[in-house]
Amino acid sequence: MQATQDGITIKGMSIRKGLDTYLAFWFTLLVGILVPFAPVHGIIIRHDVQDALYLEEGQKYHCLAHFPMGEGTAISSRWILTAGHLGMDLIHQMKIGYRPTVEVGNQEFDIEKVFVYDYFRQMQNDLALVKVKGEISNIQFPKIYDKRDEIGKRIVIAGSGDSGTGETGPLKKDQTPRAASNQIEGADQQWIWFRFDAPGSANTTELEGSSGPGDSGGPAFTELNGELYVLGVGSHQRGQGKQGVYGVLEYYTRISTYASWIHNTVSKE
Repeated sequence: MQATQDGITIKGMSIRKGLDTYLAFWFTLLVGILVPFAPVHGIIIRHDVQDALYLEEGQKYHCLAHFPMGEGTAISSRWILTAGHLGMDLIHQMKIGYRPTVEVGNQEFDIEKVFVYDYFRQMQNDLALVKVKGEISNIQFPKIYDKRDEIGKRIVIAGSGDSGTGETGPLKKDQTPRAASNQIEGADQQWIWFRFDAPGSANTTELEGSSGPGDSGGPAFTELNGELYVLGVGSHQRGQGKQGVYGVLEYYTRISTYASWIHNTVSKE
């Protein structure tokens, strides 16, 4: 499955004919219309720390981008980095005639093109770039992290929407930006991962947190010598049988693996 440069066709996909096509069209059109009104879920926090601290932290990251079905990170005036499966959703909406938008810094932008990583397959290589119409301005854009030393680094994850605690999982639907901290536990070619540790655990951070359902595509930031870097893109969780509770493992796409693809895609456009 591969998105072409115009962002609205996928190699190998075909539309079924006859009644199946008719029913599928109206079903997907309905989904495309309803998706913008579905809640975007946000950061899950420690049960023993005031929510106000996470809300305050969330106000620092104006490069956070909000799609109807997830999050992203503005990395330049025209480009947003997000998850591949979210990029595929955007392409699908564009194919059926719906024109999704994205919000960055309290401004809404139309989407010009979507580039899903060529080898994206069922949560493998889960990365996409979205080019917007117009210019994103007056915010600090993070740099792309290209070093291979992520393990052990402190990170900040950010998202907007539902929240809850590690004891309850997602509960509230206020669609308000929050940010939480964590520490990278491991990495392989495609992923970095970290655990939502309960208070009292050896590696628990002061603003320990996890993403909630629907937070796909959101950033994992780190700061180095006063510069902000994005080193991960939210993909999925594993373990515990429920998302957003203590003990879950978060998997973010490892940006250092894809740094060349990101730079090449942006420079060609």
